Amino acid sequence: MNIKLLIVILVLSGYTSARAQNQYEIDSLSELLANKHLHDTAKVDIYNELAFSLRAVDKDLALAYLDTAKILAERNDYTEGLCGIYNRYGIIYKNWNKADEAITYYEKSVELARELNDKGLIADVYNNLGNVYRMQGKQTNAAESFIEALKLREEIDDIQGEAAAHNNLAYLYADQKNYPLAIENNLKAIELFGIAKDSFELGRANGYMGYIYYFQSIYDSAIAYNNKALDIFKKLGDQYETATLLSNGGNIYAESGSPQKGLPLHKQALAIQTELGDSVGMYTSHLSLAQTYLMLHKTDLAEQHINTAMAILKKIEGIINMYMDSYLISSQIYKAKGDYKKAYEYMIDYTKLNDSLVNESNSRTITELQTKYDTEKKDHEIETNKLELANNQIAIRQKNIIAIALTILIIVILIISYLLYNRYKLHKQQELNEEIIRQQNIRSKAVIDAEERERTRIAKDLHDGIGQQLSAIKLMTSALEHPPQSDTDRSEQLSTLKNTLDEAIKEIRAVSHNMMPNALFKLGLSSAIREFVDKITATGLLKINLEIVGLTRQLDKTTEIILYRVIQELVNNVIKHSGANMLGIQIVDHDNKTLNIIVEDNGKGFDTSKKSNFEGIGLKNIISRIEYLDGTVDFDSTIGRGTTIIIDIPI
Repeated sequence: MNIKLLIVILVLSGYTSARAQNQYEIDSLSELLANKHLHDTAKVDIYNELAFSLRAVDKDLALAYLDTAKILAERNDYTEGLCGIYNRYGIIYKNWNKADEAITYYEKSVELARELNDKGLIADVYNNLGNVYRMQGKQTNAAESFIEALKLREEIDDIQGEAAAHNNLAYLYADQKNYPLAIENNLKAIELFGIAKDSFELGRANGYMGYIYYFQSIYDSAIAYNNKALDIFKKLGDQYETATLLSNGGNIYAESGSPQKGLPLHKQALAIQTELGDSVGMYTSHLSLAQTYLMLHKTDLAEQHINTAMAILKKIEGIINMYMDSYLISSQIYKAKGDYKKAYEYMIDYTKLNDSLVNESNSRTITELQTKYDTEKKDHEIETNKLELANNQIAIRQKNIIAIALTILIIVILIISYLLYNRYKLHKQQELNEEIIRQQNIRSKAVIDAEERERTRIAKDLHDGIGQQLSAIKLMTSALEHPPQSDTDRSEQLSTLKNTLDEAIKEIRAVSHNMMPNALFKLGLSSAIREFVDKITATGLLKINLEIVGLTRQLDKTTEIILYRVIQELVNNVIKHSGANMLGIQIVDHDNKTLNIIVEDNGKGFDTSKKSNFEGIGLKNIISRIEYLDGTVDFDSTIGRGTTIIIDIPI
């Protein structure tokens, strides 16, 4: 079975259907344009839609309408209309196989769409760009365009557009024979078209899924999806698509080795296409019937249908692929009938249109047909053999030249690729080194900032607390230099002095302990955290639930000090900013490999997307300290629902 037949059916049938469906739109738009009271911007839109409807009917007239619309849009500064016009120019040039012109207009359109900040329009243009790149065989560019369109559709929650983008990606991956990704994207398209309740596109997506499985020779699945699509279009009453899918089903059966099952499907398709006057559809059905009868060894019937197909083809002036299919099947039919002269002539016609003239399989087929034909012309046997030998020698020389040229080209490409790759690696390494230095500078600055804040706090405690008390002690000591009025007065002065000294000593201990608790050095992080939590709980400011699991050993002192300060900072932030009355702290040592810390409060929460929140309440310093330990910190907070902070440290 010629696989290209199914592709032709899929593409050309839709083309014919579009022509029939657009005629009504063309007539309606032409009537609207006759209204003399229309504003210029309304005329722009109508001309634009007329051009789009005429794209498959009369390209020259479509371009003329677009030229008129462009003049009106520029005269009225109608940017949105001009954006649509450039997009339609691109579509028409793409259909005209003028890819470079199409890309130029699409780029103009997307520039205007960005000015309008219309994500839907931008996505439309990217989708069309992807189709042009696919037509050119630039698969990477096509994938980038389709994926960009998909992202924009998702941003604006355009389900129909998302489905179309997935559909285009499925076509692209099928071109690359990456069938798993083609199936994945096509299934997503089917799901989204179902949600959007777009029965027409749902039917086409199911039909294309059948094609993907057909191309992999998974015929049961191909038939199943083709039948799903067929049921949808029968319910819609779409005769064009119904005929297409009937013909596809016949091709699948023939390819799977059951041409007899496919025969009635082709006949049904042909009957519908004949009633509709669908010349392209009739051509493809006669072509498929010819090949089906050939597989069934009914060569006379095969010859009748190929002759009818060829007659239709001459009338509709089809594309090159259609002629190639017809010539190839004609050659196969006449070969089966034993008419090697005609078989050879059609194979020559086919080969002239085929780009791969040096393909060995075609050469063998041509040689075989030539030989069989020569046996019928014994009187020219010697001359023919000489000619064949000369042709073979020329072909061998051509192959050798091509092989050498390709080898040199591949070597040059490999050398250039290697040099470009090395340059790319060096560039990326330089960027990585610069980023590492930048991150180190950020960490260093954050650590210095944290140290300066700590020094400022200690200085304030010393000045406001101990400094005041020492000043008072100095005054009391000076008072003792003067004779007291009585022993009682002296006793009171000494008592006051003693009490003040006691308070100063306590204050010094508190400051010292706050700077570096003894428990942290003597017993490790667990004991220091418990002691700190007990003190906070004793104040009644906050109820803290502390849970420490597996941490039975002391860590590196630097690590313990940093983690103690981080937890201290987080608890202080909860007290100062969150308005919470409950706090949970969980510290878990996972097999002496990773330390996990979770701090969770029931406070008012904050917006984690705002950079000012991280700089204003010390969270930036916390992040820097954790990164210094090669750890990670995640903030999960919603306004009104509290905050959860998760820290992971490798140990």
